[in-house]
Amino acid sequence: MEAWSSSDMRATPQGGPLSPLLANVLLDEVDRELEKRGLNFVRCTDDCNVYVRSQKAGERVLKGLRKLYDKLHLKVNETKTSVSAARGRNFFDYCLWGGQGKEVRRAVSKKAIETFKTRIRQKTKRSGGRSMQQVVSDLRNYLLGWKSYFGMAQTPGKFRELDEWLRHRLRAVQLKHWRRGRTMYDELRKMGANPEQAARIAANSTRWWHNSSMELNRIIPIAWFDRMGLPLSHNPNVSNRPVRTRMPGGVGGGRSDNLTVSYPDTEQLLALLEQNTQLTEITRQLGPRIQELTLEIHEHILREEGTSSLLPRRLGQAE
Repeated sequence: MEAWSSSDMRATPQGGPLSPLLANVLLDEVDRELEKRGLNFVRCTDDCNVYVRSQKAGERVLKGLRKLYDKLHLKVNETKTSVSAARGRNFFDYCLWGGQGKEVRRAVSKKAIETFKTRIRQKTKRSGGRSMQQVVSDLRNYLLGWKSYFGMAQTPGKFRELDEWLRHRLRAVQLKHWRRGRTMYDELRKMGANPEQAARIAANSTRWWHNSSMELNRIIPIAWFDRMGLPLSHNPNVSNRPVRTRMPGGVGGGRSDNLTVSYPDTEQLLALLEQNTQLTEITRQLGPRIQELTLEIHEHILREEGTSSLLPRRLGQAE
């Protein structure tokens, strides 16, 4: 769920440094109430997910939260608030999915993946008039940022799929840059293609997407993109699949008892959690004074507008 301030109040700009701080101050009472009830929840600024065991329990908790938000003179964003299954529910572009057994894992939401593909299409237009090195350089910063943000996702298979799609698209861009069949033939021969392979690809010189798979995968391999500096969107050492081993008479597979699966950025995550704990403690210590300043600013704005305050007076009182 997401909270809004009353419509006749001025708000801080979304994404500004003051916005999350004020949200933590105002919604600290909500956190304490949820902790008091022993509920599992996660909140970041004004976005909050509460996890319960049934639909009926979810409706009961939501009803209580509405009353609590009303006391704080905040409105619930109805378009983003609902009682629904936890799996598939978006939270800052992450969602949950069911792994083996009853294990719950983190995944990138479908909306975030579609946004990723849309951005890649914009950055890799085949009529951009740029060299492949320039295209890859433009992609690099975006891919590194995307990988860093979704580093906690436990879907290496989906990341590999996105990497394959991206390389397919870049191969199509390279063919479009060569344009003519004769140029394609000469360039492919320079890259190590035999005459038959080069001739087959050059014969379909206008079918860039169709040509950018199959034989071209071996002529322009992953190592070629590595030399260009194209980063992977996944950690190749992480997998959620059973280990496959080749055995005499066929291929067998099983999960090794000694296999230790490590997920990326674990140490960084722990450090961030520790920093967040320290920040929360500092915020609580400074909370009363910040509340007083917030009330004074609010009252000053309302005096200029000639209206009365709707904020509860207790916000200005130190605990």
